[in-house]
Amino acid sequence: MLKLVGAFFLSVLCIGVGALLEFLIDGTVGENLLYILLSVSVLGIAISFIKPVREIKGQFALGSYFILMFSLALAMSIDWATLSGTILPMLAFFACAQVAVILLHLVLCKIFRIDAGTAIVTSTAGVYGPPFIGPVAGAAKRPDLIAPGVICGALGLAIGTLLGLSIGELLLLF
Repeated sequence: MLKLVGAFFLSVLCIGVGALLEFLIDGTVGENLLYILLSVSVLGIAISFIKPVREIKGQFALGSYFILMFSLALAMSIDWATLSGTILPMLAFFACAQVAVILLHLVLCKIFRIDAGTAIVTSTAGVYGPPFIGPVAGAAKRPDLIAPGVICGALGLAIGTLLGLSIGELLLLF
């Protein structure tokens, strides 16, 4: 339990490093979260290579809990009156993008002759992220795919965060 508390404070330290960077570069904290997001992503990946930290029991459950709490808080802060005018076009866009990504994934799996269990687990990793890998791999009766699926999901989140932030900053130039 003490190691889990230490891991939690290590993640808080990563946020602190990002906030310090943002303060040193921008002079403010909280207006532009770019440096915090980048620091948490890069430091989180770097720290995951430290074996004693990586092997702390309960980290996955604690992280899943915080993801769910963040998602709930975000959902509760939505202003439905503002969103109601734009929700249908946004839903249509995201639905098309989601279907296109899944179809592309399945076509690539077919081209490279990836087995069905691996295709399902990696698709879940790409669409839903690491917390959903365990149940999907269990339902597919492929527990051997849990670790690779979680790794794919975590790498996808890290790479997606970095690419998303980079593209966002690039678009701000126009």
